[in-house]
Amino acid sequence: MTGPHLCVLTNGGGVGVPATDAAERLGIPLEFAPGDLQAELRQAMPEFASAKNPVDLSGMAGPKMYDKTVRAALAHPWVHGLAVLYCENSLTTPMEIARSIPEAIQDSGVHGKPVTVAFIGGERSTECLKWFMAGGIPTFETPDKAANAMAALREYARICSMITETLPEPGGRSPEQAREVIAVARAKGRSVLTEVEGAPILAGARQEAPRDRDALVQLIMAYLQMIVDLEDDIAESDANPVFVYEKGKGLKVVDARVILKKK
Repeated sequence: MTGPHLCVLTNGGGVGVPATDAAERLGIPLEFAPGDLQAELRQAMPEFASAKNPVDLSGMAGPKMYDKTVRAALAHPWVHGLAVLYCENSLTTPMEIARSIPEAIQDSGVHGKPVTVAFIGGERSTECLKWFMAGGIPTFETPDKAANAMAALREYARICSMITETLPEPGGRSPEQAREVIAVARAKGRSVLTEVEGAPILAGARQEAPRDRDALVQLIMAYLQMIVDLEDDIAESDANPVFVYEKGKGLKVVDARVILKKK
């Protein structure tokens, strides 16, 4: 998710609230959709529905409404990621709505914008979740987890962008420059480097080959995903030390611990 704008489509405010709260808590608070996007969404929605954000399609939203609004949201440049939520009711058939979502994503022709899905309800919604997962669609059983996944993707994009922008060319750092970065951090009373401070070290201090940044990013993302998936169980976790080898050779977590919440 390359930007901060998450759009949430839902067929009821009840399922939109947990996603909104989770997005706020994790640093991607929902903003009202711009006027032109709201106008386009309203063309597929009943008059009493809300096109702000979360976009409340109303309980009568069927596959055609989901199809049109998914397409409209993905096509708009303001939207960086899309969470599609559905709460089972007596007016709609879950699998019909489920099938409309990947079709709309594919037919939109838009690439690079992540989509997460959450279906809440009984056995029919559970079958939809299995169907989504079999098709490779990121699917969750609660709205907040769908938003959590988006927050993790946003953090992943932020880290990748930061590393790309701050790292100099390989071999461009001397041991003295690396020691200077560390000394400044220690003078400020810190024992840990920030991402920007650590970037030159990874670029190849001491005239060594640059470190395997891709492996480090993957490790960070694995930790983020673990926290998202097990947020109800994990109190804290750390990995220390982590040895990052030369580019292409990966890394090694020497020690790690996970402390569970008391229940």
